[in-house]
Amino acid sequence: MVTCEDCGRSGHPSCMQLEGVGDVFRSYPWKCIECKTCEICREKGDDVSCAS
Repeated sequence: MVTCEDCGRSGHPSCMQLEGVGDVFRSYPWKCIECKTCEICREKGDDVSCAS
């Protein structure tokens, strides 16, 4: 399982449709989609919806 460093939510990479990358996620301070910050607008949440 991988755990968000901010909120503590956990999930199986396979349940998140990310099979085979769990070890990569566990190698750095991973953040879930609700907690991660967009590299463009610096807002939290899904950067797909970023207007920039």
